[in-house]
Amino acid sequence: MGSHGSPHVVMVPIDPAGHFIPFLQFASSLAAEGITVTFVASDSHFSKLIVRGDGSPHSSYHLRFLELGDASKHLTSHELLAERNTQAEREKTVKLLMELITDISSPNAQLLRGVPTAAFPVCVLHDMMSCWAQEAAERLQIERHLLYVSAVSALSCTFQSERLAREGRVPLTPETQSVPIADIPGLPPLQPRDLPSLFLSAETYKWMKYNDYRMAMADVVLTNSFYGLEKRAIVALQEEVIGTGAGVKVSLPRHLRLFMWDTVRRNMCLT
Repeated sequence: MGSHGSPHVVMVPIDPAGHFIPFLQFASSLAAEGITVTFVASDSHFSKLIVRGDGSPHSSYHLRFLELGDASKHLTSHELLAERNTQAEREKTVKLLMELITDISSPNAQLLRGVPTAAFPVCVLHDMMSCWAQEAAERLQIERHLLYVSAVSALSCTFQSERLAREGRVPLTPETQSVPIADIPGLPPLQPRDLPSLFLSAETYKWMKYNDYRMAMADVVLTNSFYGLEKRAIVALQEEVIGTGAGVKVSLPRHLRLFMWDTVRRNMCLT
């Protein structure tokens, strides 16, 4: 029977340790609660897990590691992220993830992927830089959950990325680089140079904007922070609409559900 009777979460992290480690910690916590977690890594990342001894597909009953099958073993982490910044490569990767999810939920999972059959996933939990996984979840009608591994204040900036670009305030130009930004929920007025670094130049913003825009579409956001550290930003996002000193109101996604790292347990992927 394998893990077919327990709830099932598919996780899609990226390689760098600052992203991967929070995913692994949370995967271990969910598995300890009896939730089946399928940890999907690029072929490049998977090969590194095997070398480190972290990545046996049979490492535990509820926690399984699988490679995506994207033939990326020759690529560095940076090269892989850059490659997935193109629509053609994203589409190929989306289809690979859809095939993997279909396989591991089928009666032939052991034959197809070397793991016991799991229940159809309740959610796909993706990284802030693997938002292409949302597209696979949408097509399979699975909830899209985001584990945001940076500060909540940076998440607040991210949710305003599309609006700031539409208003001509990012990426920075000589005309805008000294004009304060005072309407980001939960944050004090900022100098443009205080924004996340990927906002600052046209080249880096173009590279990141697909993920920035996609993050606001997540059904659930799990933040890698603590209420006591970022109370103002957290309250602003949880309340969804915040008024600024200038009288401007900024709307956030109405479907957003925000969970904190220090309080969330198994309900995160089951609510």
